[in-house]
Amino acid sequence: MSHALLSIGVAGSLGAEKIAQIAPVVEAHGFHALWVNDTPGADSLAGLASAARTTQHLTLATGVVPVARRPAGEIAAALGDLPRERLVVGIGSGAPRPAHWTSCATPLRSFAARAREWSSAPSAPRCDGSGRRRPMACCRAG
Repeated sequence: MSHALLSIGVAGSLGAEKIAQIAPVVEAHGFHALWVNDTPGADSLAGLASAARTTQHLTLATGVVPVARRPAGEIAAALGDLPRERLVVGIGSGAPRPAHWTSCATPLRSFAARAREWSSAPSAPRCDGSGRRRPMACCRAG
């Protein structure tokens, strides 16, 4: 019999300090992942970074980080120190689409290519032992 993987989510507006306090409790109670939703005026990736510092095995995930609020290059830079083997990141267009949207497509394609390269590396995490790779990011370019 297979078991469901249970995760818990919090709003990014909770703040990195609180998320750092919550994350080890979530891990200790056997949850698979901590999802930090990217909310206006908050930084979900900073929340994940704080959770990474206080946990060892917990999967760290975001909902969609919209490029309408945060350019793809900035998102990619913020991922630098996060543990790849525990990371799930969603990026998307957001709404409404800003005037600079057409200029976002090229960095977003670049980010998608980088994500594919990153997740196909020999050291990339495997999903559940099935041999499938777990995606590092959910990207839609163009």
